[in-house]
Amino acid sequence: MRLPALGVLLAASIATPAEPPTTPRVPRKANAAKQTPTAEDIEEMRELQSILAKTSELEGKLKAFGDDFFYECLKTVGHPAFCRCLRERRPWSATFPQYVSVMVAAPDEIKKAKASSDESREFVTRVQYAREECVSAHFAPSPPATERER
Repeated sequence: MRLPALGVLLAASIATPAEPPTTPRVPRKANAAKQTPTAEDIEEMRELQSILAKTSELEGKLKAFGDDFFYECLKTVGHPAFCRCLRERRPWSATFPQYVSVMVAAPDEIKKAKASSDESREFVTRVQYAREECVSAHFAPSPPATERER
């Protein structure tokens, strides 16, 4: 909210007196600086701070979880770009061992997992889709060389 007001100030200071400012002025509350927060305002601010703290904590856990997936993949596969791709495209809850178990499962096991529940079907489908996307992005066959390139 401060940026539009700053833009108004800058536009007004640059404009000549005969020329109106290009950005409309943002009206300010008359007593905005003098209002004291109510008990409800203070409680709401505390709740928001608590939510922000929890969000930051969850973001940290999610990043660590993604990093664990990436490093386990890197130790196993040894291809950083492929592992980054998998980390970004996999279902967020998938661990690397779960990814591997889906990839090495027999076709009848995959059918059974997909038939067991909507959650399982979506999980397996998303893991398979992530793998296909990453394989095609990082291991796609190169086009055949032409006579000039040989």
